[in-house]
Amino acid sequence: MIEAVIFDVGGVLHIYDGQLVQTEVISGLSITLDTFRQVWVSLTNKLEMGLLTEEEYWEEFKKATGSTVQLPEESLLVRGLRKSFHINTEVIEIVRRLKKQGFKLAVLSNTILPHTRYMDEIGLYDLFDRKLFSYDIGAKKPDPRTYQAALAALDISPTVGVFIDDREENVTAANQLGLNGLVYTTAEKLREDFSILGIHV
Repeated sequence: MIEAVIFDVGGVLHIYDGQLVQTEVISGLSITLDTFRQVWVSLTNKLEMGLLTEEEYWEEFKKATGSTVQLPEESLLVRGLRKSFHINTEVIEIVRRLKKQGFKLAVLSNTILPHTRYMDEIGLYDLFDRKLFSYDIGAKKPDPRTYQAALAALDISPTVGVFIDDREENVTAANQLGLNGLVYTTAEKLREDFSILGIHV
């Protein structure tokens, strides 16, 4: 019998245009797209892994790109997110119904602290019992350590847990650990998948 449900965040609980975040960084630092591309992936990966603070991230970013622009008070990483962000209300309603039925709920996300703070401010995580983020774990999905951290936080065995993500490779990794993995496409399909597991939302 299923006892807990673990949700990915971006692409499931909310939708946003990652390109806008990148555009804000390029514009905010007054750098070219080519210069941006040389450092974005490696430095942002370190931020997601908890290897850099945001202050260290920007110091390294400016040093690597040669930017001398003073950063605005609001994080460029949050500014771009906020411009395109919207909550997936259909999925949040499913979460709310799961909560009422007594399921343990968690989020498990590859993300950065500035984005987590924004989600906390708008109350996106209010319905969840546990919140697990890559920068705290020191690993990113599909690394098995991320799922193991979620299982430990919820105090459950894999077979009684459901994991939902919009990336197939992350769901495959969860399945390999014994979780009931579901690839998210639409809220309607998610309800159908839950129904197969005997959960009606």
